[in-house]
Amino acid sequence: MTAFEQARVNSEECRIVLPPLSFLAIAIAIMSQAHEKIKSEIGNIERFPDGEKLCSYAGLVPSVSISGKYRRHGSITKEGSRWLRWIMVESVHTHLKYDTSITRAYHAIAERKGAPVAKVAAARRLLMCCYSVLRNREPYHDPAGHYQPS
Repeated sequence: MTAFEQARVNSEECRIVLPPLSFLAIAIAIMSQAHEKIKSEIGNIERFPDGEKLCSYAGLVPSVSISGKYRRHGSITKEGSRWLRWIMVESVHTHLKYDTSITRAYHAIAERKGAPVAKVAAARRLLMCCYSVLRNREPYHDPAGHYQPS
């Protein structure tokens, strides 16, 4: 068996083991090549017990300062993969073209706190959707029910 045939067999085995990357591209409406970057930055999804851990890995969670009975939530931690954080924030721009629950949440947050904060919040929600798609190996179903993938 040649190296080319072996590579094709290995890629076919990977397709069987891993969910199709098109689930991320089509079902969540992210940039055309972003799904490959997201999957490569996440790696094995099994290493994250829940979506919150993945968001923490990407640095898309708020920092928290606690002193006694006082708790203050600050800006995002920016710990972890800056490339995953970047691609998720960039994917929000494409995602906003569609009427989804994430888009609606973006507009609600943007009215109260401004567009930059809303982009990060939408990126976090989008990453949670990516986690769900990769973990459950099922297409994304928008709770609002308005998004129709093309």
